[in-house]
Amino acid sequence: MFNKEFNISFLLEKDLNENKEKEEENIIYNINSAKANLNPKYTFESFIVGDSNKFAYMAAVSVAENPGKTYNPLFLYGGVGLGKTHLLHAVGNYLNEHRPDLNVLYVTCEKFTNDFVESIRSGKDQSNLDFRDKYRSVDVLMIDDIQFISNNTMITI
Repeated sequence: MFNKEFNISFLLEKDLNENKEKEEENIIYNINSAKANLNPKYTFESFIVGDSNKFAYMAAVSVAENPGKTYNPLFLYGGVGLGKTHLLHAVGNYLNEHRPDLNVLYVTCEKFTNDFVESIRSGKDQSNLDFRDKYRSVDVLMIDDIQFISNNTMITI
């Protein structure tokens, strides 16, 4: 029916649980990464550099090593699967490791927009203050998929 050979293996539930525990032991979660919404697996060391992303990689490393000084702001643009999100997380993870004094936050464009709209929609001063405090208190704000804002009508106040 499939015209292919398949290898089938069976694992006991206790073996699956044992493997899962070992995997969890190998992942080190930095408390700053969790607070910043960063995936600790996305680092510069795990990024695959190629011709299509070499410049973006070097720019991201430069930003991580000199936050606020080079490429400020850094805007990464490119096709799907070239590593833009990976590089953003790598910058944040690098900063959390080497500059723990900095407050780093990664959000998607959708999350940022939803937070903004909700702060306006609630009509409460506290909600507006919470939004301002959240986003103004960070030293490094990374917004992923920012290009999606161009596809929406912007609200000006």
